[in-house]
Amino acid sequence: MEAIDKAVELLILVLFGDEERGLEGLVWLAGNLSGYFFKRDFMLHVMSDRYPEKYSEREVRELARDISEIVKNLGTVSIVTQFLDRHEKAVFLRLMKALRDGRATASLARAWVHFAVMYAWRVEALGLAELLLKSDIPE
Repeated sequence: MEAIDKAVELLILVLFGDEERGLEGLVWLAGNLSGYFFKRDFMLHVMSDRYPEKYSEREVRELARDISEIVKNLGTVSIVTQFLDRHEKAVFLRLMKALRDGRATASLARAWVHFAVMYAWRVEALGLAELLLKSDIPE
């Protein structure tokens, strides 16, 4: 349903931004913040696509690539879920299960729209939305 697609697009925009619109996402913002608390250069090195190339054995390279991907995914999950309470996390899991099961109903569409708007509003209410504009953040 179109409403579900629009709700998911809103969540993706808030989380990952849109280069063409000049918006960064929460994932970028949190990564930027993390750089102030970790050894930024090392963290970026481990997360880079070139990190596995420093190892000579193929299996070790693949392991390094997998670990690098896991670090990125764990960061994304922690960023996305930190703005949700336990009930909202359960709602999100039920929404995802309904989508996976192919149950695109009008009530599911309303639930997705409600969830996406609630999440976007929470980001705005916390004063984070203004930080997602690329022009306002110094490089």
